Amino acid sequence: MSINRGEPMPSYLITCPSCNTENRVAADKEGMSGRCGTCHAKLPALHIQPVPLTEHTFDNFVRNYDAPILAEFWAPW
Repeated sequence: MSINRGEPMPSYLITCPSCNTENRVAADKEGMSGRCGTCHAKLPALHIQPVPLTEHTFDNFVRNYDAPILAEFWAPW
């Protein structure tokens, strides 16, 4: 196992839906929601990689996710 101590962990900016403050979120927090550093409102979860959903998980994910969603649908026919 190699530990790279010279490079910082990648991070992403998440804009708070309440106060529009940009919050830096580390890449290792993918899938977790946090709190805004300014107003402490809930931030949407960070998703860097696509989230595979099924007919059983799609509605719940869309209903509970507080940010824009890009969906790609595929069918074998």
